[in-house]
Order: sequence, then C-alpha cells, then structure tokens
Amino acid sequence: MNNEFYRDYRERVMPALQKQHSYKNVHQIPKVEKVVINTSVGSQSDVKQALEEAKAELGLITGQRPVETLAKHFQFQTAKGASDWRKSNLAW
Repeated sequence: MNNEFYRDYRERVMPALQKQHSYKNVHQIPKVEKVVINTSVGSQSDVKQALEEAKAELGLITGQRPVETLAKHFQFQTAKGASDWRKSNLAW
C-alpha cells in the first residue's frame, strides 16, 4: 500500500533516521506498523447526530469506514454499553 504517509516516511524519515543513528542496515530503522485514529462525542447534546458527524469526518480523514466501539465504564453519566466512540485503523 503506497499512501502519502507511508511514502513520506519511506522517502524522508527513514533516510534521516538512518543518518542520525548511524544505522548500517535498512532493517534496523524502526517501522510504523499501524496508526489508530480515535474520537469521542460524549459531551454533545444530540449524541446520535454527533456520532454520525464524527463518523463522516473520520471517513474523510482516513478514507476508510470507522468502527463503532462501546463505552466500557461509566463516566459523565454515559451508560455502560452506549456507543460514543469511533475509531479507524490505518495499516500497511
């Protein structure tokens, strides 16, 4: 997968890391395996609409459909099991 982030990492960051740390082998350079982008809409008054807006925004940012996750604990009167988080994984 050749997305813009990976291309920039490969062309600009990897050579800089290799020079800075004096790595002799390309396989010694740290690799980015996965990027996770999270968002929460717990403090909105109209939660259902806010969830859909967050879903649309994450979809635009990542180019992938976000995954809906459930609340695991009570916080600020959020019911356990209520859907209030969105996340999207970027992996290559």
